Amino acid sequence: MRCGRVQEDPPQGKPSPWARAVVSGEQVLMCPVCQSEQPDWLDAAERCPNCGYKKLTLKLGFRVCPKCGHSWE
Repeated sequence: MRCGRVQEDPPQGKPSPWARAVVSGEQVLMCPVCQSEQPDWLDAAERCPNCGYKKLTLKLGFRVCPKCGHSWE
């Protein structure tokens, strides 16, 4: 989202340290370094109207909350 680093696949069986969010209608990825250096990066992210979670995904134009499963346009 900010630094231009290229995402790498994590070792098999481990979760990705990269974070997803939707900012201004766009899916963004935040690298682990930027997450630690800029802890307020999620302030610009959209929230799930159902549960308030901010690390949303965008799938075929729909915002999807991985926490509660809610989806909307």
